[in-house]
Amino acid sequence: MKRDWVIWGGCVALFGAGVIWGKISGGPDFFKVANIHDLFEILGATATVIAASVAVSALSGWKGQFAHAEKYRAIRDFHGACQGSWNGYWYVSYGYNLIEYAWANRETDYWFHNEIESYRKAWGENRSSLERAFSVIAHHLAPNELELLSKKYWEFMNQVSYGESEVMSYTIHCAMLIEEPKGEYADYYVKGSERLKLIDNARSQLCDMANVLFGKYAQPE
Repeated sequence: MKRDWVIWGGCVALFGAGVIWGKISGGPDFFKVANIHDLFEILGATATVIAASVAVSALSGWKGQFAHAEKYRAIRDFHGACQGSWNGYWYVSYGYNLIEYAWANRETDYWFHNEIESYRKAWGENRSSLERAFSVIAHHLAPNELELLSKKYWEFMNQVSYGESEVMSYTIHCAMLIEEPKGEYADYYVKGSERLKLIDNARSQLCDMANVLFGKYAQPE
């Protein structure tokens, strides 16, 4: 609406400038209509200017509505992807739970892979959705919004990646030992709890940001 008033204001200002210039350059007889034919030409020209102004205003409004709709869809998709971010948490959590069984199953081929596959697959699908949605939403946000969202997005993605790496490292370590490392399990439990708290905190902040954006841009512009 504000943009429409700017356009109409520009049209009025341009018309006013034309009137003033015509009076200055054309003399006192400039605005006198010689005959009916000239009158219709003037009216036709005026109607054309008005029609052009209305068309420009309508086009501007349509572009604004289209841009808002595109932004809303991008934010909606990102918001939906964030709802599945629990998959990252449960993926790392279940991995930590498997560490104490790694030594007993060290001779079973693909044991760890088979045990965690469903969790890994769920997180992989959600991670892909988040990556796609983030790459799209990045083109629609204001610089300050994008900077804040990027920090929260990468914090969550990195925390899950750190947890995944830790699980793999500890599991391989336990499976390679000659004797079962029972004394190390308590330490792994503490490390796992700390990592999961970081993941959950990052996930909560990311989802909160997605909720704020969704609430802000869900309203018509």
